Amino acid sequence: MPKASPKRGERSRQQILNAAREMFSRVGFAAASTGQIAQAAGVGTRGAVYHHFVDKSALFAAVFEEVLEELMARHVDRFVGLPSDGFSRLKRTIDSYLDTGLDSDLRRIVLDAPAVLGWERFHAVGSSYGLHTIRQLVVDGVRDGSMRAVSPDAMAHLLLVTCEEAALYVGNADDVTAARIAVGEALDALLEGLRNLGSDTMSELTQPRPEREGY
Repeated sequence: MPKASPKRGERSRQQILNAAREMFSRVGFAAASTGQIAQAAGVGTRGAVYHHFVDKSALFAAVFEEVLEELMARHVDRFVGLPSDGFSRLKRTIDSYLDTGLDSDLRRIVLDAPAVLGWERFHAVGSSYGLHTIRQLVVDGVRDGSMRAVSPDAMAHLLLVTCEEAALYVGNADDVTAARIAVGEALDALLEGLRNLGSDTMSELTQPRPEREGY
């Protein structure tokens, strides 16, 4: 039997990913069978799925990574027309990520991810896509003066975990719109502590106050 060409194999793999993504987002990981996914993808039996993926969890992991790649592309698109300072771009990136909870096509996949992958792997995959981006935005913000001088590594890890929990909070809420607003307001309050108040103001705050006469 002749082997499938690399292009044909990659096409079949993408068809499986597309079908799996649609099914995972519609019925969830537990209810989606590899047989149904294979049928929807038009690749025959579930054996074709296992040719590309070890098991259903591995297929889900590939779909989840594809979703994260798409989200990162959305973040970049949202920078268009935005002030170029690091703080503004960091805030827009976080807002974009939290909007995932409002996207019905992505929400269920993101909500299922910790249970399917395990928290450690879920966080590792998220870090591989988001940690570097957040860290670089903090570096940019400290460098251009829009953020206070903080450790980029420490701040990036803190913000990433905060965003992951916030997205899950929104996605699990009965009223996702209200939850998104509440989370956005809470995170805005946190991020204000990172914003640089301005070189003159910061200089005043860090200079020792002169002693008053009579003290």
